[in-house]
Amino acid sequence: MTPGGQAQIGNVDLVKQLNSAAVYRLIDQYGPISRIQIAEQSQLAPASVTKITRQLIERG
Repeated sequence: MTPGGQAQIGNVDLVKQLNSAAVYRLIDQYGPISRIQIAEQSQLAPASVTKITRQLIERG
């Protein structure tokens, strides 16, 4: 893998972490909130919000 490829993978991981953090902040701020509301507030795709919230639920 090229150094550029490694940087790209790192950027993908960073974006995932930032998106997850945005979802966590909204849940912390608003308490019970729908996935649609999270998507609207965070400007993330609904599918991304679903994936992030699914991971949260699995972790407990």
